Amino acid sequence: MSYSHSPLPDGMKVGRYCSIGEGLKVLDSHHPISNISTSHFTWRTQSPAVAAACLDEGVSLPKQAHFPINGYKPFPVIKNDVWIGQNVTLSMGVEIGNGAVVAANSVVTKSVPDFAIVGGNTAKVIKYRFTDEQIKALQALQWWNYLFTDFPTLNFQCIDTFIRQFEAILPNLSLYQPKTLSLPIDFIE
Repeated sequence: MSYSHSPLPDGMKVGRYCSIGEGLKVLDSHHPISNISTSHFTWRTQSPAVAAACLDEGVSLPKQAHFPINGYKPFPVIKNDVWIGQNVTLSMGVEIGNGAVVAANSVVTKSVPDFAIVGGNTAKVIKYRFTDEQIKALQALQWWNYLFTDFPTLNFQCIDTFIRQFEAILPNLSLYQPKTLSLPIDFIE
C-alpha cells in the first residue's frame, strides 16, 4: 500500500503505507578527498568515460583499490506510514521512522525518530505528530502490519479512539501477507 512518485534505488527498503513525493534523491556517491583529484579517473578507472578516454589515447591505467562510493553505509530505510514531501534528499545510512513526515525540500542527514515531523537543510525535528503515550501505543500496535480493509469502520481521525478500537479488534486480526507481484516482461523492460 506504499507508492512513490520518484524512482528508488534497488537497495532501498520502503515499508507499508508510505507516500513518497516527486524528486526524492539519495546521496549515494562519495569521492575520495585524499587522492590527487576527486575525479573518477583516480578511483574508478573502469568507468565508461575513463575507459573510453584511455582507449582513445592508447593508454591503460592501473586498477585502483576499491573505493566505497556509498561510504560503507547502506541505502536509506523508510519504515511504515511515512510521508516524504517533494524534492527531499536522503543521506546514505539514515532511517526514517514509523509514522514520520519529511517536509518538502528537506535534506535528511540523520535518522528520523518515529512520528517526528522534520524539515529544513539540514532537517531537524519540528514537532511530533502525537503525544508520547500515543506514540508508545502505536508502536506497540504496529497497525501497519495489517490490511486497512480489515478495519474499515475504525475512527481514523481521532488517534485515541483509533487506538482503543484497534486494541479491541487486534486479537481477531491476521497479519497481512501480501501476494507476490509478478510483472510482465514488457513492463520490466
